[in-house]
Amino acid sequence: MTIHRKYLSLQIADNMAFEIRKYVVSTLTLGKPVRKSLESIKSAFWRVYKRDYAGLKLIADANDPDSIPVTPLEYTLDEISA
Repeated sequence: MTIHRKYLSLQIADNMAFEIRKYVVSTLTLGKPVRKSLESIKSAFWRVYKRDYAGLKLIADANDPDSIPVTPLEYTLDEISA
């Protein structure tokens, strides 16, 4: 699978979120081993926070989108499918 460099960080974030979710779900089953794919990327994580909806809403409400000093990237459908 070839990943365009423009989307590499998005693919990495997606993989990390997937592996964390699988890990959280697997902790509900006692004795289930950690996935090999998570073991290989575990050193890249600093911290992972578990938040419920109320906690996420509190964080989102406390941030003003106009105060974020990063210009959002905008793509057209033609650019994404290229």
